[in-house]
Amino acid sequence: MISTQPRRDPVKALILERQVHENKPDYELARVIGVSTRTFSRLMNERHTDEWPLKYIRKLCWALNVTPEQFASSLTNGRR
Repeated sequence: MISTQPRRDPVKALILERQVHENKPDYELARVIGVSTRTFSRLMNERHTDEWPLKYIRKLCWALNVTPEQFASSLTNGRR
């Protein structure tokens, strides 16, 4: 049986939470990882972070002031 529910993406949830907290618009985060705003929007809306290059995640975490502890916590128990 194939699940129709979307896969859980705690990394994306953390990025979105920190984006709001840091008040960073999409175009600024797109610039940080070196892609267009449209590509950034597609990454956020259509692709699981498991499919992203690791350098994108590292750069976004740096730009959003995500600590290693916050990142690890989001992966292990879903809390940030």
